[in-house]
Amino acid sequence: MHSHSPSVIPFGLVGVKMQAMFHNAAFLAAGVPVFDISEKFGATDMLVSDPAKGVALAEALGGKDIALMRAHGAVACGPTLQTAVFRAVYTEVSVRRSACTS
Repeated sequence: MHSHSPSVIPFGLVGVKMQAMFHNAAFLAAGVPVFDISEKFGATDMLVSDPAKGVALAEALGGKDIALMRAHGAVACGPTLQTAVFRAVYTEVSVRRSACTS
């Protein structure tokens, strides 16, 4: 699942660790890698538009449930579409809660 969450995007840019702010976002505690497409492919349109870019994103994701796409958005994974959507939604909710505690 891919999103362009305005609350999540900054975490891929500023080097601040994303944290689980409540139990529904506990999957974030495993870590959230950042995929910077420019590191391997140079200046692009930031789209994962071919198999090589897809492989690079998958490698950055590793075994994590969420990966940030620097200056672009995020991807959420899971064994089902419902799980991936759950993780995308609760990543957003957790980030919004973290803004309230700062």
